[in-house]
Amino acid sequence: RFSGEYQFFARQVDALQARLNEHEAQLKARKKQQDIVSFSEQKQLQLQRLSAIKAQLQDTRTELIERNKRIEELTERRESIRNTISTGFTAIAEELERELMTQEVGVQALTDKEKALESLYFNQKSELERLNASEPTLNRLNRLIAVDTESLHLYQKKLEEARISSMLDSEGIINVKIVEPPLASRVPVKPKKLLVLSLGFILSISCGIATAMLMEYLSHTIDSNEDIAKHLGIPALASVPKEELCRQQVNM
Repeated sequence: RFSGEYQFFARQVDALQARLNEHEAQLKARKKQQDIVSFSEQKQLQLQRLSAIKAQLQDTRTELIERNKRIEELTERRESIRNTISTGFTAIAEELERELMTQEVGVQALTDKEKALESLYFNQKSELERLNASEPTLNRLNRLIAVDTESLHLYQKKLEEARISSMLDSEGIINVKIVEPPLASRVPVKPKKLLVLSLGFILSISCGIATAMLMEYLSHTIDSNEDIAKHLGIPALASVPKEELCRQQVNM
C-alpha cells in the first residue's frame, strides 16, 4: 500500500497531465482555426512576401510614370507635326503614332499590373494582421504549456521518489535521505598554525620545568653545608671556597 505522500503526488500528476492536454488541445484548435502550422515561419514568410510585393509595386509605379512622360512628349511632337504643312513629315508622324500606341498599351498593362499588385499587397497585409492578432493567444497558450510541462516533470520525479520510499518502508529498509549536500569549506581545516604554536610553546615550557625538577630529584651531589647535615647526619667543620671566589676576596 502506498503512502499518503505518494497518493498526493499521484493526484497532482493526473491534474497537471489533464491541464496540459487541455492547453495543447486549445493550441491545436486555435492553429487549425487560423490555418497556422508554424507561427514564426509563417510570419517571416508573410513579411518577405510583403516586402517583395512592395518592391514590385514601386518598380511598376516608377515605370508607369516614365511611360506617361514619354506619352506626353510623343503627343506634343505629334501635334507639332500636324501643324506642319510639309509632306516630308508624314513618315515621322506615322512613326510617332505607332510608338504612341505602343506606349499607351504599355501604360494600360502597367496600370492593370499595379491594381493587381495593390490587391495582392492588401491581401497579404490582411493575412499578416490576422497572424499578429492571433499572436498573443498563441504565446499565452505556449507559456501555459511550458509551465505545465515543467511542473509535470517535477511532480513525476517527486512521485517516483515517493514510490521508491513507500516500497523501501514496506520492505523494512531504512531510507536514507540527504538533507543537505556537503559543502567544501573555503578556509582550510588543517593545519591550525596558531593552535599548534601555542600548544608547542606550553608543552616545551612544561617539559623544561619537569626535566629540571626530575634532575634535581635524582641528583646525589652535595652542594652545601645543609646537604652534609641532611644526608650524612654530621655537622660541617669547614668548607673550601672555589678558586674564583678566593681570587675575588684577595683582590678586594
